[in-house]
Amino acid sequence: ADMLSNTGEIAGSARQAIEGKHQKGALVYGPYQELLIGDYSFEITINVRGGSSKNRVGKWEIVLYPLEKDRTIKPERGVAVKKGDITRNGKYTISSAFPVREKDIRVEVRVHYVGKGELSVERVEIQKIR
Repeated sequence: ADMLSNTGEIAGSARQAIEGKHQKGALVYGPYQELLIGDYSFEITINVRGGSSKNRVGKWEIVLYPLEKDRTIKPERGVAVKKGDITRNGKYTISSAFPVREKDIRVEVRVHYVGKGELSVERVEIQKIR
């Protein structure tokens, strides 16, 4: 599924943001795909430069939205089921799992760039594990 963005640029197969060139914002967000009841795993592969324990480069969240009767979602009804800060340098994959216990749920993966250092998102994947 295609991911949306409001900062950064495409670099090869990744989406990247660089300090001094791009403003802070959502480096990637979406895809708002509907999930069935079950358990899911996710992986976000990122590459970070300029991060440290005192210098956060970004943050990530997995947000679940209930589908409204008119088949839309309301941003204020989103619930972050997993989230974390991006501070460690290098290329690595953030991964975890989350449950979906209700029908008509949509998922958003969000990676936010804070405007410092360099951050690129190379891959986002969500899989049903049971």
